[in-house]
Amino acid sequence: MGWIGLGIVAASGCSKDTGGDGGGGAGASPTTTSTTSSTTHSTTSTTDSGGGGGTGPQGGSGGVGGGQPCTPVGVGPYVDVMTEEGGSNLIYDITGLDPASEDVLFIEFYDVAGFQTAGSFDLSQAPDDQYKTCAHCLVAYENFNDASPPAFFQASGTLHVTMPDITYSGVTAGSFENVKLIEVTIDDSVSTPIPGGRCLLLNGSWDHTGGG
Repeated sequence: MGWIGLGIVAASGCSKDTGGDGGGGAGASPTTTSTTSSTTHSTTSTTDSGGGGGTGPQGGSGGVGGGQPCTPVGVGPYVDVMTEEGGSNLIYDITGLDPASEDVLFIEFYDVAGFQTAGSFDLSQAPDDQYKTCAHCLVAYENFNDASPPAFFQASGTLHVTMPDITYSGVTAGSFENVKLIEVTIDDSVSTPIPGGRCLLLNGSWDHTGGG
């Protein structure tokens, strides 16, 4: 699956795949490869905060480790939505970081675990603990217009979905409860925590049920 469009998105060099055999990408890339059914993701970026994580396609994101406190962040204005068969991707600005930089949050849903449903989802549990396999995926990018923007992927916390994106059209709503995003690298859709990396603590909500 490839995410196209948006000047800021094209700069990230990221892509997420939704192929029949699995494979998908996380956020933004000028390339698109789509089929039907299952999903996996594909990106190239940087950053995570903790102990070493699983690096295989089925591995979890691994231990997060102690250290510095996470930077509190929230959800800013809506930026864009991108959709394709079996996946959708909402993009929002992030608040709480350097206001002079282009920091964005990708809220991604994929058909890797059956139909999307309303409910509360523990993001530390499979399949959502690894970018390559996640059905509910949160990826934040700092300085998104840079050639290799630092990337942060979920390590813990709860995603509450009140309006599931059952048609993968980007019509969805929900909230984040103490979601810890750790700095990772994402290579061939596999997210790997960066030892000693930074982390963000995300709270807030999104609502894209009325077109914005």
